[in-house]
Amino acid sequence: MRDDSRLALLGGAPVFAGGWPVWPQIADLAAAQEAVASVLSTPHWSVRSSPGREMATTRAERLWAERCGVRHALLVTSGSAAVELALRALGIGAGQEVVVPALGWYATAAAVSRVGATPVFADVDLETSCLAPAAVAAALGERTAAVVAVHLHCAVADLEALAELVRPRGIPLIEDAAQAHGGVFAGRPVGSHGVIGCFSFNQEKTLAVGEGGAVVTDSEALFRRMHALRTDGYLPPEEGAIEIPNAEVQGGNQCMSEIQAALLIPQIAAFDRQLQLRIRHAGELEAAVAGIPGVRPLTTPSRTTVRPYYEFGIVLDPDRRPGDWPLSLIGRALSAELGAEIHPTDLPVTASPLFDPQYRFAGATPPDAATLQERLLVFHHRLLLSPDIIWAFPAALRKVLAAAERLRASEVVAQAG
Repeated sequence: MRDDSRLALLGGAPVFAGGWPVWPQIADLAAAQEAVASVLSTPHWSVRSSPGREMATTRAERLWAERCGVRHALLVTSGSAAVELALRALGIGAGQEVVVPALGWYATAAAVSRVGATPVFADVDLETSCLAPAAVAAALGERTAAVVAVHLHCAVADLEALAELVRPRGIPLIEDAAQAHGGVFAGRPVGSHGVIGCFSFNQEKTLAVGEGGAVVTDSEALFRRMHALRTDGYLPPEEGAIEIPNAEVQGGNQCMSEIQAALLIPQIAAFDRQLQLRIRHAGELEAAVAGIPGVRPLTTPSRTTVRPYYEFGIVLDPDRRPGDWPLSLIGRALSAELGAEIHPTDLPVTASPLFDPQYRFAGATPPDAATLQERLLVFHHRLLLSPDIIWAFPAALRKVLAAAERLRASEVVAQAG
């Protein structure tokens, strides 16, 4: 084997030896501490504890509804809970089907199975990684009760095309915007295009409070139903009144705690500055990456007004990829060069061992979802908060691809261990 001391995976000097921003982070620690302390100094640590007092949960819900351009928001325990709550609010259950993307984290499809419905996996667009409208059209049937559009990686699903498919059929469109905080499509925030929008505030997300999520809607009826489903069957209180039970809904407790809601308020205030930083750095990085042969960044539909970035993604053309390195080895080598994890995207849901086998796709994984999983490398949005990513990632990518031309994959794996 040739000695290649330059490859960090084999003991050479990395392209970038500095530090990357940590995540999650608090942009204004004093404001966050004050917000949490204001809750801890009272006996009201749950939104259920004092119906006559404005809670941090209520204030955060109002802020998030305004941010999303809708009338109502409800804070819940997680993004997964948000999707499940949306499905239950629409009365979806056994004997019905819900169209979901074949690529992405399995939680969306798992929420469908938890309400007793059957997920139907539609293929994704090779350019964006989001639901392909043509594949959704082919998946619609007599038992279709909803379509869930997931805004994935760093793209927004084509909400206009999807709406044109479902609206004439009276099929509700749900937005899973767990990775798309701050995204705007055709001048309107993501989450406001479907009948219900779902968000996650998990610690990995661009708006983070540890765990938590939200549902948003313009529908008064859906809001009241989701409130009852979230809050042990109780309807939202009127001005100063105590909550009353909804005899039509047997709800559970999926309320976010007051402490997390208090933390969310200053996080929302700091969000736009971080969003603009990611957008600026990602734009410069995309231009640099586009100049590398056989590599292209993921795109987003042309009507996207503001692009969200959760995971920055690049697609490597296997026909133009040098040598015999699999995508996983390229990701491993890039990680060593940059001191941060660069990895293939998640397995298609249809192949994921995390998804209950009884609900897996009957047949082969949709082809474009399988193709993207074999070609798409991603990294976490925290790297986009540093201007160093603009030069360091392209430099590392060129170095690793050049090494792949000279070194066989088996030799690299043997030496790297």
